[in-house]
Amino acid sequence: MDAIRSVEQCDRDLHELIIVNDGSTDPSTVRLFKDLEARRYTIINQANQGLAAARNNGIAASTGKYILPLDADNRIRPQYIHEAARILDRYPRVGVVYGNGQYFGDKSGPWIVPAFDPLRLILKNYIDACAVFRREIWVRCGGYDADMPFQGFEDWNFWLDAASQGWSFFHLRKVVFDYRYRNDSMIRSVSKSAKAQCLQYLYSKHYAFIHSEIKKVATERKGLGGRMRQAFSRIWKKQLNP
Repeated sequence: MDAIRSVEQCDRDLHELIIVNDGSTDPSTVRLFKDLEARRYTIINQANQGLAAARNNGIAASTGKYILPLDADNRIRPQYIHEAARILDRYPRVGVVYGNGQYFGDKSGPWIVPAFDPLRLILKNYIDACAVFRREIWVRCGGYDADMPFQGFEDWNFWLDAASQGWSFFHLRKVVFDYRYRNDSMIRSVSKSAKAQCLQYLYSKHYAFIHSEIKKVATERKGLGGRMRQAFSRIWKKQLNP
């Protein structure tokens, strides 16, 4: 309900709210969904299909040209939708708008993320799912990838898809959402072997983009290309062929 209320504090003319129930069987959650349905909220009830399918089905049911995924336990700030939409309206090559966060829950304090850098994104995902992007990107990418070996890396893959298509990312240097930090969250519960499989999947899928970015760096900044290759050797567990 905190997540829902945070959206409802935004300009009503700028958003539609779609809630996806990805097969929850928790009694209190089921009761909450029934209450929300009675209050005419738009809810998609489906058998459990995982993160990618839940996002894809929710987006498919929407009508807006911009999309903002919001996890059920997080919150957005009132001006986020307005500011992101204004940027996307003004700059046609910007495909994704993201900003800083504020931790709450098992951790507190600001979550300050850097400006967009494709090499940084290749090495590590630092852009949360709570970013505003053009529906066009989702269409061109074929949605979130439901073929990932394990859940938890779908957002990273989606941002790599957008970057490989040439879209620009715009960083709002302010807190635009509140992120509930949980020590037992899905991404922090992924085993080392599962993470390795996901990284190899991402590496294989985005090889051309990764290779192109490293080659570009090697040309523009002498010596850095070799160090980047070493970094990929450590992180991806596989050498990039020059």
